Amino acid sequence: MNDTTLTRIRAHRANLERYSRLLATELTDLERSYIHRRIAAEHAALTKLEAQRFARTVSATADPEVLVAARAVAQAGPPHEGR
Repeated sequence: MNDTTLTRIRAHRANLERYSRLLATELTDLERSYIHRRIAAEHAALTKLEAQRFARTVSATADPEVLVAARAVAQAGPPHEGR
């Protein structure tokens, strides 16, 4: 994994922590709705980066079955809430 990817992952995690702290404060419904949308967007971006990182790590292995499984996980994207 390169430094840029690691930096982006850390930034998304920091944003998620910050937005979570904001939810604990007194907010209007509009502000709360905006923060929930931002959390969803940050979570999706973080999940995508982590899936790409996992796929790149696994692609270095020689086992084709593991490679196929990793690509399937990366293409599936983030899980949906409520399942």
